[in-house]
Amino acid sequence: MSLIGELLHGKDALHQKMYESDQYHPITDEQLKKLQDCLKSIYLDVFQMCNENGIDLYMTGGAAIGALRHKGFIPWDDDIDCGIRRADYAHFVEVFKKNLSDRYEINAPNVSEKATYRYTRILLKGTRLREIYSRPDDQSQMIGIDIFMIENVPDNKIRRFFKGARCNALEFISGQVALRENRYPAVEEFYLNHMKSYYKVKLFIGKIFSFRSASKWFEILDRAAQYPDEHSKDCSIVTGRKHYFGETAPREVYFPAATADFCGLKIKVFHDEDRYLKMMYGNYMELPPVEKRERHFLAELDFGDKE
Repeated sequence: MSLIGELLHGKDALHQKMYESDQYHPITDEQLKKLQDCLKSIYLDVFQMCNENGIDLYMTGGAAIGALRHKGFIPWDDDIDCGIRRADYAHFVEVFKKNLSDRYEINAPNVSEKATYRYTRILLKGTRLREIYSRPDDQSQMIGIDIFMIENVPDNKIRRFFKGARCNALEFISGQVALRENRYPAVEEFYLNHMKSYYKVKLFIGKIFSFRSASKWFEILDRAAQYPDEHSKDCSIVTGRKHYFGETAPREVYFPAATADFCGLKIKVFHDEDRYLKMMYGNYMELPPVEKRERHFLAELDFGDKE
């Protein structure tokens, strides 16, 4: 693959290299079932807290596909993504600290002392889940669910363009700085053996912007994404997989909440979930081929039990 191709499609290409490598392996079926049960328990705790406090917690991404297509997890899925309106977020953090902080930890920009993600994570204390991209000494690597902010988008096209471009640039910069900060021998060896040009260019960009930590860049991105107009025509999940412009849709696609079934639970999804998922994934009701099924490669997995 060319350097340009690696930069544009680097993560997909890296995952393919991992599938072909004998160095890293996905989790086993037994571990996956136990992880899904753990994630469902975390989600239920957070979902119930939100319902009791008038906050809509939307299931998004692959988890939402699972709800619509399988009435539960996608069989090979190993995470849960959620969304919360930015207007509800301060209240969410407040009630979380009051009700769930004894069992869970929140890791988020402008909330945690040192955010290690560009989005919010609710982490189960006493567990360990570390993907190969993270350093072994990163104590924030726990089993948890991801929560993405649903942001208002300016109606003015010029303001929208510059705001979106700034957010995308900040997301890219923060990602390269985080990559540089998380270097350690095992990952570096893999990158250098399989995607040397891609890795070196990303490290170089990370070095240029390392006058701030990744955590500080995440905080700047989090503030840049916000827009106060609760009556704007469109909304977006700025830090989602398709970024600012790729996840911009009319407000009525997102709100008000609809319901779906997930592992026997009645959960909340976006108002026009079909339109949202087609925007994100195309024909999401069709099972992808095995080589296109997203799985995470884990270096450590510990459920915190004493079995």
